[in-house]
Amino acid sequence: MLIDTGAGNLGASAPKVFPNVDHSTTVTGDLRRNLEAAGVEASEVDTVIITHAHPDHVGVTLDDEGELVFANARYVIGREEWESWTSGTAAKHAPPIMVDIAQRNLEAIGDRLTFVDNGDEILPGIRVVTTPGHTPGHVALEISSVGEILLHISDVVIYPLHLEHPDWTPVFDMLPEAAEMSKRRTFDRAAEQGALVFGHHFPPFPNLGHVRKPGSGWQWQPIEQGTT
Repeated sequence: MLIDTGAGNLGASAPKVFPNVDHSTTVTGDLRRNLEAAGVEASEVDTVIITHAHPDHVGVTLDDEGELVFANARYVIGREEWESWTSGTAAKHAPPIMVDIAQRNLEAIGDRLTFVDNGDEILPGIRVVTTPGHTPGHVALEISSVGEILLHISDVVIYPLHLEHPDWTPVFDMLPEAAEMSKRRTFDRAAEQGALVFGHHFPPFPNLGHVRKPGSGWQWQPIEQGTT
């Protein structure tokens, strides 16, 4: 199982989409190489979960020849996410280049899709948590095993400072009001469960930590590298 496919060679397009963001340290295109280094061939991946269709999350759906990279996989996505991009309604909130990339990658998997909703169990121990706002159908994932919980929040939050200021709106959030509500619900969930949290864009690597609620707000506590 793979969660999102990364940006692939789309890093070259990033400055065109967000010219005011520093892209000097951007590194993309290592997913397949890293999988192979871990002993995993693309042909072995049989389930790909798409948290949302921003280019840095669906960029390795197709290879340079336009063929599916994970050719033996079924693809899992929220129905609202799929419909917002493929119908063109996302164009109201996203630059044309982002819409083009999403549509090209999503259309290629149209006959392999499984739509999911809040609480659905995709695979044993992996449940969907709907978190709209960053995109219309964005989802997080609750992954549980032997009494432990990992909350994969994807892009519900893209920087730790937003735990302290959930009302701050990053330019990447397509539906700001819904995004703020999803942030607050996610923070409460993580704090109440004592879950280990994976923040896709959170520094430092390995992007893991816990959410604490000492008072009316929340705080991010990253784990030390090499520990859980």
